Amino acid sequence: MAEQKMSERRHPLFTEYLDDWEFFEESVKGGREYLEGGHLFSHRLESQDDDFQERKDRAYFLNFCDEVCETYTNYIMKEKIDRPEDSTLEEFRKDVDGRGTTIDEFMKKVSYLSSIYGHVHVVVDTPAIDEDKELTKRTEKEDKLRPYASIIIPTQLVDWSVDRSGNLNWILIQQEEFEDVDPNLERIEQITYKLITTEDWQVFDQDGNPADGGRSGSNDLGSIFLITCYHKDIDLDMVGESLIKDIAYVNRIIFNWSSCIDEMIERQTFSQLIVPDDGSLAQEEESGDPLKKISTSSVWTYPSDSTHAPNFISPNTDNLRVIWEMITAHIREIHRLAGLTGASEDLYTAQRSGTSQQYGFLNINSSLAAKATNLEKTENEINKLAYMWYNKDPQSVELVKYPTKFDVEALAQTMETSFLIVEREFSETLNKELLKKLGKKALPLASEEIRNKIDSEIESGDGTIAPLVTAGGFGGEEAGPGQPAKDVGSAAKNKSDGKEVKKSLQSNTKTSEGTKEGKPRK
Repeated sequence: MAEQKMSERRHPLFTEYLDDWEFFEESVKGGREYLEGGHLFSHRLESQDDDFQERKDRAYFLNFCDEVCETYTNYIMKEKIDRPEDSTLEEFRKDVDGRGTTIDEFMKKVSYLSSIYGHVHVVVDTPAIDEDKELTKRTEKEDKLRPYASIIIPTQLVDWSVDRSGNLNWILIQQEEFEDVDPNLERIEQITYKLITTEDWQVFDQDGNPADGGRSGSNDLGSIFLITCYHKDIDLDMVGESLIKDIAYVNRIIFNWSSCIDEMIERQTFSQLIVPDDGSLAQEEESGDPLKKISTSSVWTYPSDSTHAPNFISPNTDNLRVIWEMITAHIREIHRLAGLTGASEDLYTAQRSGTSQQYGFLNINSSLAAKATNLEKTENEINKLAYMWYNKDPQSVELVKYPTKFDVEALAQTMETSFLIVEREFSETLNKELLKKLGKKALPLASEEIRNKIDSEIESGDGTIAPLVTAGGFGGEEAGPGQPAKDVGSAAKNKSDGKEVKKSLQSNTKTSEGTKEGKPRK
């Protein structure tokens, strides 16, 4: 079998997914690179040379891909992460990558990048040291030698080999290097390839030959010091499923629809003047007399014998409304695809039931918990590799714990406390403010429009809440478990009716405690 140059090696999965990874990266970055990246499509009513280029110059990108990835990271990282004190890892956690990045900041990057690509790799290595010198806490202080972590995005890991047990045999990392230490010399940019096996490592240049200086060394760990953090593991060796695998395409069509709306506004913003004409307007236009002009723009004319007076006509906005409704619907769909809302049928209703909102919140918690679990596993593996570089037993590392619940319990406690206060009716203003804060906590990802609507509905009421009655309640039909009796909801619309409901509820409760079907309880 013929030998292959290291610079030419590519794993079949790398080749298959490379275009997707680059597209996801462009979608998250946005900006001029996205606008010029061929994502804006021409429509049949414009010329390629002028019209399309003008529309491209005006284009803008509503970046929901970045928002979704940031939301996952921010939600998880704002919770407390339980990291047991560890003297071995103390300095490492303060500066994970040798550039002053703390472990919190480093894991935020891992979380964000794994959401984009579906996975991201972390190499835990040490600077080259003398073979006679052991890496200890003392050598770390004296020579500033200690483990450091580096993030390797999927487009950098060009080839790899995995055995039947899932362990890596070797990896090949593409690196971009600059020779620019001396400001008097021209900067040299070069692509190198670092091959790491279980026995050693070596660097090759872009021609596949050993790099200048013969950079190489032994692998003292005896294993590949690379960890993969998945957003979602899909049982492909070293490849995960991106959070935005569908969202990026939806975001691209929103980008094109937004541009179409911009085009309509650009061409049809101003009302069009229409006037009667017997042919004299054309003559005046040819004479160029500014005193005889009736408009700074063009006019449409109709026969002078018409009975219609001069007027302005406005462009039809039906198409604008349709496209905008599709955009807003697809924005909601993006949040559903991201697991940041409830079921899809809930997205298109003006008001959602309490049960539906509860399921939506649980869905968010489930999505975040799955992501947090993968980050927890990754950080623990990083710590184990750091221990191995210190020649310590990796199994002796105390495990880091990431949160798996995100404000669900806190929300329940807040609701219980708030309702107890509201039921006492100390103050109408106090009740309304408590309910507004509760609404924000219950729907942390709701749009500003929805939040304003909720606040408006609370403000328009009297600050009271109707008690829930379970099966066997009062008010005509029996209510199901956890459902409000129908008469209770209608009776509690104003303050006086609300008090009557409470009196009736108290009377009903006392009766049920003392009697059963009209007979004394034994």
